[in-house]
Amino acid sequence: SVERGLPALPDDFASRARVVRSHREGYVQAVEYDVLTRSATRRDALVVLECRAGAFVAEQAWLARVHPPESLDEAFAHEIRQAVLIGGQRTPVQDLEFSIRHLVDVAVRALSFALHDPNT
Repeated sequence: SVERGLPALPDDFASRARVVRSHREGYVQAVEYDVLTRSATRRDALVVLECRAGAFVAEQAWLARVHPPESLDEAFAHEIRQAVLIGGQRTPVQDLEFSIRHLVDVAVRALSFALHDPNT
C-alpha cells in the first residue's frame, strides 16, 4: 500500500535488511541526501535512515538499514557513514529544532527578570 505518497517497504524488510552502524558518537549535524540517493540508486537498494539531523548517536548506533542485504558491502556502508555528518555539537544546518530552541531561549530571557533566568 502507499501512504502519503511513499511506497511501502518490502514485506521482508524487517527480517532481511542489514544495519549500518556509526563508527563515532556525536550529534548528526547534517545528512547528504543527494549522496545517499545516488549511492542507493547505483546499487538498486533501499536505504532507511535511523537518525535525523540533531539526534545524538552513540558509537555503534544504527545509522541506517539497507535492503536487499546483498547490496550492502563495505564500500556502500562507508558511503552511508560519510553521508551522515556527525560532530561534537548540534548545528542549525538541517536541525530546525536547534534553531527554534535558540529563539525560544531568547524570548524567555527577554520576558523574565534577570535573576529568574530559567536556564541558570
